Amino acid sequence: MNISEVARIAGVSPATVSRALNHPEIVKPATLQKIRRVIQELDYTPNPAAQALMTGKFHLVGLLVPNLQNAFIAQLALGVEEYLLEHGYTALICNSHEKLEREKYIVRSFLQRRVDGIIWAYPHDTSIKDLKLPAVLVGPQKMYPKGNYDCAEIDEERIIQLSVARLYSRGHRKIAAIAGDENFAVSTVRLQYLKGELTKLGLELPPEYVVYGSYGSIESGAQAMEKLLTLRDRPTAVIAFNDMIALGALKALIVHKIRVPEEMAVIGADDIPFAKHFSPGLTTIRAPGFDLGREAARLLVSRLNYPNKPRQNVVIPVSLVARNTD
Repeated sequence: MNISEVARIAGVSPATVSRALNHPEIVKPATLQKIRRVIQELDYTPNPAAQALMTGKFHLVGLLVPNLQNAFIAQLALGVEEYLLEHGYTALICNSHEKLEREKYIVRSFLQRRVDGIIWAYPHDTSIKDLKLPAVLVGPQKMYPKGNYDCAEIDEERIIQLSVARLYSRGHRKIAAIAGDENFAVSTVRLQYLKGELTKLGLELPPEYVVYGSYGSIESGAQAMEKLLTLRDRPTAVIAFNDMIALGALKALIVHKIRVPEEMAVIGADDIPFAKHFSPGLTTIRAPGFDLGREAARLLVSRLNYPNKPRQNVVIPVSLVARNTD
């Protein structure tokens, strides 16, 4: 069974069947319905290689993420995958394990595999040379070259504003930060915003109040909190740059029998599914990773269909989820 046979039975040209398969939006509804009925009756499956020869598209998108052990990143990947499947694309998902050299290798592999486009989430290398393919960057837009690619990000500034305002309203004046990998742009950006927000309130962020961990590791959050607990002048509150880190920080506080939030308050970011089930329930900033993934995929599909349209930068809003750790 081939495309010509489908066309003969449907009473249309092979070119019309090709358009129905690859660009259904430009085919008349009645014709499209007729072609789809024939395809269903014949159980016809288009040959991907043949489609690629006709359209120049393999309907394959490369998704590069830093660490799928990070629940937020896993949600992002699910959002990307769902949107792509709805629009006839398959996601090729690769995990860099937060390593720059592995990122470079994966990008080269995507190019060799002839993907139609790339979604690159939270890259280490913020210079981003010409990828020679449609691409969407996920992460803080201010760190990427202006105008080169479509971008999608969580409202990073608002995450920090909500966290600082919440802790300040609770009477905290000694606020520390546990970031993820210091080589990630998101760590740099959030620290910049944090210093700015504290300065507005007449507060400081001493160097010893900034500790780094890993966005995909609960244990790194525990280790970071252990460092903060050794300080002679301890902070009274901690802003963890994601929930994985925050849960690790809480684990260390529980081990040391430090009361939360009476002796130490903790705020996370992302609102991963486990955050509300932990005891005590984690106060956090909801950053919808699934929605971010869908939006990134939407930007890429739109770029593939309309290559000359103006570049877009999309910011996903966030909100405070108050529980029991602040």
